[in-house]
Amino acid sequence: MKKYLIYILLFCICSLEATEVYLLSSQPSKLITYTLDQIFGRLKEELSVSLPGKPMCAVQSRDKQFLYVGIRNSVNKGEKPSGTLMSFSINEDGSPQKMTEINLPYEIRYMVLDKTGQHLFFVDYFNGYAVHLEVKNGAVTGKVISKVQTEVGSHGLQVMPDGRNIFVSQTKQNRVLHIGLGENTGSLKVLGHEAAPGPETENHAPRHIKHHPQLPILYTSNEHKGGISVWKWNAALESLKLLQSETSLPIDFTGKSTAADLHIHPNGKFVYVSNRGGKGAASEKGADTLACYRIDEHSGKVTLIHHTKVSKRPRSFAISTSGKYLIVAGQAGKALEVYRINETSGKLVKTSTTITEGSANWVELRNR
Repeated sequence: MKKYLIYILLFCICSLEATEVYLLSSQPSKLITYTLDQIFGRLKEELSVSLPGKPMCAVQSRDKQFLYVGIRNSVNKGEKPSGTLMSFSINEDGSPQKMTEINLPYEIRYMVLDKTGQHLFFVDYFNGYAVHLEVKNGAVTGKVISKVQTEVGSHGLQVMPDGRNIFVSQTKQNRVLHIGLGENTGSLKVLGHEAAPGPETENHAPRHIKHHPQLPILYTSNEHKGGISVWKWNAALESLKLLQSETSLPIDFTGKSTAADLHIHPNGKFVYVSNRGGKGAASEKGADTLACYRIDEHSGKVTLIHHTKVSKRPRSFAISTSGKYLIVAGQAGKALEVYRINETSGKLVKTSTTITEGSANWVELRNR
């Protein structure tokens, strides 16, 4: 009997999907790859690739065969930053192989691909643009198909499933900008902006924006003081309406904190927001945490259910496509923390901590 149980256990272990973890770090600037142990939730470093500047963001193709990295280039004092966009193909073993390295007169703060994988969009925070680039055979060519002025402060980007409507979250303007994409020309055009999450005295300044996997709902992390907003998308009218805004901090929190990243669990039941604690934060419960909200299956509205203390200044985190693991990049903590997700309650249980050589700026997960 024991022999059969051992065979069953080995079969289960071998049948688990491998998961690669891609970390963008600075000081020194590198792309570092790890393998996630699916049984114990531990990371093993595999290799690293030097990068030409400070990495800001990354995005993967839908088929997980390509990885794109946005880099801020060094500039002289007083100059607005430019950027480099690198395309990598992913080998069968999960290792990245550089394809192209394109220099651009833009800072690449956040980027997404459309569902075809042939178009990449990014926002430039400092220069104030949304830019549409061509992707050919998996590599960004550097051809700018279109760009549109968005003003300084554009921080996040979401291409809607229809491929024609794009939303840009803007921290400085405290709004979500609506951009249209021409079906034939691929040109970008500002269509308007949506209601702000709240006045400056409240949790406002939308930073990242994500679409719910099943509902016509979008969520923004609100940077100032820390918060989340729920937005309803009306596809027939092509309009967005603010439904709800909530804090991502405990009621008794009195210190300094700013919200950063936001991700929705693949099952659509939970959404997480990262809170980056400031110096002298009075409430350890709310500083440097992930706030977990339960999502109403009908309205998409959220209810805060718990906080999880994480590594210092969690600028980025990611959830595996299986929904079983969440990995936090602690930018100031210089650490990657792995958490196992309870898919019924949304609660997180830490399984490991890996110290990184530099600042942990961004993390991506890849299942295969």
